[in-house]
Amino acid sequence: MTRAEVEAWRAGWKHVKAMEMEQAKRKSYKARWREINILFNFAYELGLLASASEAELGPIRARWVRLKASYR
Repeated sequence: MTRAEVEAWRAGWKHVKAMEMEQAKRKSYKARWREINILFNFAYELGLLASASEAELGPIRARWVRLKASYR
């Protein structure tokens, strides 16, 4: 690849990144929450989640409940 081709390629990907960032900004919190839940459930079904004790999960769950309630 020539220098000009590399620069054109990089400029193209910068444009793609900018468009993706703009789309992400326009997403509602509800849509983002739905996507996070889909990913979480997918990881759970594949057995990819680290096992944690209930003592560790309690505060985390409480924090998520507060965050979710603040966006309703």
